[in-house]
Amino acid sequence: MNHAADPHPQQPHGQQLVVWNEATGQFVVWLEEQQYPVQALVAPIDPFPVQAPPAPVEIPQEEYRANGAQTLYIASQAAIEFWVNGHKGIRVTDALDENYVGLDDPNARLLESVRDKVSIRIEVAGYTSFVTQKYVRRTTEGRESISRRRLATKLAEVVKAFVQKNSGVTPQGLNRLQFGPGYIQLEDIYLLEVRHVSKGSLQPILAYIPRYN
Repeated sequence: MNHAADPHPQQPHGQQLVVWNEATGQFVVWLEEQQYPVQALVAPIDPFPVQAPPAPVEIPQEEYRANGAQTLYIASQAAIEFWVNGHKGIRVTDALDENYVGLDDPNARLLESVRDKVSIRIEVAGYTSFVTQKYVRRTTEGRESISRRRLATKLAEVVKAFVQKNSGVTPQGLNRLQFGPGYIQLEDIYLLEVRHVSKGSLQPILAYIPRYN
């Protein structure tokens, strides 16, 4: 087949024209009186595109309010965050399994100013308040405060107990999030951070990865 073509073909205004260029031995595209190799106009196709993981959705909670005398104390205490490989949140099941791979600053000592035992409060909207106590300081000599990784595990234990208690429970009010088989399960939940809500209480902030429409 003879691919020879006029080196300067007539091109309708605003249109592309594919021709054979004898000098380069390849097809080219005439576009606005300029030649371009065909492959230069074709975007490379990634056969295995990497998709970003879905972002966790925060689980709505009622904010626990302590008495007014503790307002200044609460305001002075920064939230304790859990970051894993640059993403905020540790999966609850990883914390339960003591899988701390990628956890930022896992051995940092936290909660230096609190008592040996604190109340952990989960106040998911539409559900009964869930409160349990956990030790956050060693009871042995020295009373060393808890590390970030151990705190994550203790909070995860409370989340597990909450999910087990409320599995299959229909929430009240506007919240329609449910827990248990067919709904939000433990492996879907992430611990984002924990906040001081009184001198003796902490409230974990949770999120989940949706998998059901």
